[in-house]
Amino acid sequence: MVVALSYVIAIILTIALAILLYPISAFFWLLGLLGKIADKLFVFTNGAIKSLWRDIRNGDQNTVNQWVCSCGSTNSGEFCSECGKPHVAEKTPEISGDKE
Repeated sequence: MVVALSYVIAIILTIALAILLYPISAFFWLLGLLGKIADKLFVFTNGAIKSLWRDIRNGDQNTVNQWVCSCGSTNSGEFCSECGKPHVAEKTPEISGDKE
């Protein structure tokens, strides 16, 4: 009789704890899920912002250093990306100090 009564009490306590703790655990599970979503969103936006800043920084350099090859392609390196010819810098005429 005592064993049966202890089983009944154990079952009643288990049900009471389940009713009390499952909503609380579900709440914390939901918070954890939202945290994982927020982490993924942070990683995505952080990568997008870094990419934008890299494009902004490199955009200024690319426009300054661009040159047009004799084949017609626009390049920013030392060699043409289409035909492979090296970049020949335009020589500016020197102004002599002697005035006649």
